[in-house]
Amino acid sequence: MMGNLISDIAKEKFRQIEELALRMFHDITHKDNFIDLLELDSSFNLFMYKKQDYTIEELYALAEHVGMNELHTRLGNVGMGILMDWFGAATPRILRKNMKHYLSFQNELAPPGEVLHLYKNVELSQLSKGERQVFLLSLYWAIIKSSGQTIPFIIDTPFARIDTEHREQLTRRFFPTISRQVIILSTDEEVVGSYRDMIRDHTAHEYLLSSEEATGHTTVRPGYFT
Repeated sequence: MMGNLISDIAKEKFRQIEELALRMFHDITHKDNFIDLLELDSSFNLFMYKKQDYTIEELYALAEHVGMNELHTRLGNVGMGILMDWFGAATPRILRKNMKHYLSFQNELAPPGEVLHLYKNVELSQLSKGERQVFLLSLYWAIIKSSGQTIPFIIDTPFARIDTEHREQLTRRFFPTISRQVIILSTDEEVVGSYRDMIRDHTAHEYLLSSEEATGHTTVRPGYFT
């Protein structure tokens, strides 16, 4: 019973992380149709999917050429579940059999070209470097929010891999909301100017860290870059 309870709670937490991470990613990138679904497995591997329409002929051809396991990888758990429900199949083997049977009698069962609204996996490499960083930050945000714990969040050189397109939304949406205590270690070319103004109302303290080459020490004093 305890094992089942822990498993059910873990699955619910995974669903929360998926939903929250996707929401933050959309808020920052403004690309609602680029990634439509996230799936997190029990080993904490995260998979991304976008909506994709398939004909039955295309799905059966994929099953024949790449196999049912690869078809599952392409469609994801949600997409595969929709497909199996549509064909009334309890297992991938039965699904393949039912698709073949459907195509054999297609003219009698339904007109050719029947379209199913499913998903297609998106590789992380298909994202730009800036989008990858935003995606990872969105995942951190989701994990902290779903944990229900109040913990500090520390980020060093936050714009190092973030392109200009995403910096404003990251500053407005991410920094003020990820935690009640956020420590940003910025260079003099990052959270300055308008970006600093965006979070000024959320800023409690500012310190300037200066490296002293002669002594090999770092001095810390109140203030910020001028």
